[in-house]
Amino acid sequence: MAKRCIWFLALLLLCSRDGLPQATKNSIAAPAQKEIQIGLVDNSKSKYQEGCGCSFWLVGKEPKTDQPNTWQFILVGNYEKQAWMNIDGKIVQLRLVRDTTRYKGKKGDRYFQVYQSGDIKATVECVANGFGDTHAVFCDAVITVVKGTQKKTVKADGSCGC
Repeated sequence: MAKRCIWFLALLLLCSRDGLPQATKNSIAAPAQKEIQIGLVDNSKSKYQEGCGCSFWLVGKEPKTDQPNTWQFILVGNYEKQAWMNIDGKIVQLRLVRDTTRYKGKKGDRYFQVYQSGDIKATVECVANGFGDTHAVFCDAVITVVKGTQKKTVKADGSCGC
């Protein structure tokens, strides 16, 4: 009798588990969402930017003007309101939709840039740490990328201007 009861309870549990509503089954089996990957854009051949524009690089990895092999950027943009980022292993062209950057000011001034392409939005928050002689601002930056429901933030150094 005890064996029959155990067998019956096991069968009842199996039936109950298979009888879960579909939404519950899916939430139990749903894989974890993959995090956005932000890579570098190789601008060593000036494919994306040549001359004036905005560029942001990994903290402590400032490109050297005379060494094109160091021209590796998190975000690189030109004055035609275009920018490029490496998102999930693909070079994505973005369009500048908002920009509060000023090329004269004082250290600590905050500027924002917003770039978009489809469901991808990249926001750059720039805190000025210096200004060029004529038309440039240097900054400590935080770049936040939102793609669909995913979000990733990276710290960067950068500059805008000529």
